[in-house]
Amino acid sequence: MHGTRVGRSSRLDLNGRGGATAALEVLLLGIASAAFYLLLYVAERRIFLNGWPAASGGSARDHASVAIDLLLYLVATIGLFGVYARLLFFFSLRRGLLVGRARALALLFPLVFNFAWWLTQPFLSRDVLSYLAQGYLGTLPDGNPHLQAVTSAIDGAFGAQLTLFGWIPTNLITPYGPLWTHVEIGVVRLTEDVGSAVLLIKGSVVLASLGSAGLIWMILGRLRPADQFLGTLAYLANPLIVIEFAGEGHNDALMLLFVLAGLLLSVARRPAAASVSLLLGALTKYLPLIFLPAQLVYAWRTRRSSPRLAVSLGLAGITGLIVTGLAYASFWRGLATFNGVTSAGERTVQSSSSGALLWVLERWLSPTLAAQITSVILISIFGLILMAAVLSIRDAESLVRSCAVIALAYLFVASPYVWPWHAALPVALMALSPDRRFLVMIFVLSLCARLVSPLNDLTTNGFIPYQFEAVVTTLVLIGIPLVVVVAFSRSRWRAMLWTGGGAVKA
Repeated sequence: MHGTRVGRSSRLDLNGRGGATAALEVLLLGIASAAFYLLLYVAERRIFLNGWPAASGGSARDHASVAIDLLLYLVATIGLFGVYARLLFFFSLRRGLLVGRARALALLFPLVFNFAWWLTQPFLSRDVLSYLAQGYLGTLPDGNPHLQAVTSAIDGAFGAQLTLFGWIPTNLITPYGPLWTHVEIGVVRLTEDVGSAVLLIKGSVVLASLGSAGLIWMILGRLRPADQFLGTLAYLANPLIVIEFAGEGHNDALMLLFVLAGLLLSVARRPAAASVSLLLGALTKYLPLIFLPAQLVYAWRTRRSSPRLAVSLGLAGITGLIVTGLAYASFWRGLATFNGVTSAGERTVQSSSSGALLWVLERWLSPTLAAQITSVILISIFGLILMAAVLSIRDAESLVRSCAVIALAYLFVASPYVWPWHAALPVALMALSPDRRFLVMIFVLSLCARLVSPLNDLTTNGFIPYQFEAVVTTLVLIGIPLVVVVAFSRSRWRAMLWTGGGAVKA
């Protein structure tokens, strides 16, 4: 009885006087984040314009100011992630007790930041402009973004507008799925004003990202109710998520929405709907197919009836074929339709583990043979990790953890190239298991991704060579998080040895 009264008294104190203090701290953290976001916006804009053609609003290349701009960027980025770390620590330390204004403010600030960044021009990535170029190409009488390079869209008023916004035409064919191509075309059909089109396409990305936060909330509500708020906050308040999606407008947000919807449907034991959702993700970007084995193994191990599961998966297969056929109908030209995907997946010396290994092998082997050996080695390693992750699936919690491991393994090992926004998928999946290790990994991976983000602009504007960008990106975005993974793995094995069998204890 006495212990119960003390517990109630503590809870009432925290939700009363303590709750007001907690709300004030969250308010101050939100204000600090706003200041750092503003500083970051100024730094990104200065980096973007420094060396960009004056006709497009840029200025002559200034080597002296680029150091100042980078310093501003680093201060703002580190400050933002310091606030983010404090916010996560604050709520993980007092989970289950903080309610009311503190929680409301913790969710309100990220929503405001998403809206604010949605209204800005992308500065450190030009992908949104390429999306619009692909969409414009799809509106032309004989245009097909899955067969033609986006340079075909440079002529005319729309291409001129894109160039003024900072678009750099390339000979690449779209590597994305047909579902995203329909989004691109739909936006351009609505408006050929590039400024309005940027807002529309970024708006779809922001809605998808916020929808992903909602799905994380629902999944954790089923699996780990005590961590529901913490895991959602780890995603929603993450500066990487806010900037790469709301600020830069990357279509990974829509892909992620379908992946998380598939996981929610899997946890709800609706394997057919889960498979179709995963397919929709793959029709946005093809990457979600790596999660199909995990989803199928979970469906099998949690089945109520083998015949019923077979019927459900059969219906999912038929539905999937129909959806895929409809998505590709206006673009399909045989296997040539996948030329963009094939070229994007080629092994070249780029920012990634793949690029680093390829660079080493090319010292002794021909480029073709080196690329083949690189693919065999890295795909084999990824396959082994995938198999181990899939075999560990026993229940819903192990399913979401396995998917997070698979996403990390692909980023660190198998991907032919990495960009900062590629970290968003593993970050979101780790948020579904917000224990200490995954929270640390979310922080480290997100911070490293944002630290290397300006390098592409520095390369484009002529301040650094691409080789330097590739080396630094690989060391920071891949190398540092891998060190953290190894450190956690060693501590885990050490703990297993100390608490293992009697012979070890002796």
